[in-house]
Amino acid sequence: MNLGSRSLKGEWEDFEACFKRRRLGSLKHFTAVENLDSIVCPPAGPERPAAGLYCRRLLRRHSLAVARLHGWGGKADRLDDYICLSFHLPAGIVRREARPPAVLLIDLAVILWEGTCFCRTNSASRNISVEEILAYQDLAAFESLFSHAEGSRLRYRQAEVLVRNHISLERIQGILLPETAEGRSALKRLRWLKWRLRLSGRWRFPSLKTGSWQSFA
Repeated sequence: MNLGSRSLKGEWEDFEACFKRRRLGSLKHFTAVENLDSIVCPPAGPERPAAGLYCRRLLRRHSLAVARLHGWGGKADRLDDYICLSFHLPAGIVRREARPPAVLLIDLAVILWEGTCFCRTNSASRNISVEEILAYQDLAAFESLFSHAEGSRLRYRQAEVLVRNHISLERIQGILLPETAEGRSALKRLRWLKWRLRLSGRWRFPSLKTGSWQSFA
């Protein structure tokens, strides 16, 4: 696993062993299709931000407009530095979207970074406090998300991983686009951006395909 330049949790090697023992796959993040262009290739400006996912505070700082953000309610101010990822897509929320979203597949390495937190349920739920979310950062907290000592079955399917600040494009392993006219149009644009970036010497780019988000729910 390529760990990159971020500071790591002290138990990172034990986390890696846990991933292998439980045979965990990628984390998921869903977003509106119209957000994809600015994720893979942010608009040029005086201080062009790096590609990837940003927390809400940094979205505002970089003046990146994002469609259809979901709120944390009264927790928003204290979770403003975090990006929300899941093991399974929240089917109820996704079904309420006006248009089918895109699904980003995120490298498990983000779990190893200092500051990454683990939430046993939907972080917007009234049944968990911000204090509890921010305190859950070690291996024991991560293991407590699962029903058994082995395997990937979660105690609650809505368990989440909250990553601080930024997830670079290199950590986005794949992008699943909906099988709609909007999705097909986005696929063409992203393929064009992929080759444009390769011409400038940037070879890392997420895999692209179309399909149904239900396959990850």
